[in-house]
Amino acid sequence: MAPLAAIAIAVIFTPLLAVFEPARDGQIAAVFPPTWAPAAIMEASADADVRISRFGALDNIVVVEFTDDEARRRLRDSGAWLLLPPGALGGCLTRPSTRLHASRAPSRQGDA
Repeated sequence: MAPLAAIAIAVIFTPLLAVFEPARDGQIAAVFPPTWAPAAIMEASADADVRISRFGALDNIVVVEFTDDEARRRLRDSGAWLLLPPGALGGCLTRPSTRLHASRAPSRQGDA
């Protein structure tokens, strides 16, 4: 169901997203076909000579770091459907950050 929903969202919002020019701050969100496995997306990103920063809300979306303007063309050539600013649609293309907090064990003062 999730791939179908992703396709529907892409079809509905693609005309609206076309007005966005991907950010030039060195990061871009790349949307790959929803049927691609994360391993295929990692391989395509490596072929495009970009570094994956994190996966998006869906497994077919990655936020990548790039160093040159040709990265967009290489991402499209490697199979990316859309290239968007990482915070497109209010950040819904990225997963919320998960932070692990170290838990403190209670002090055992009475143990010898």
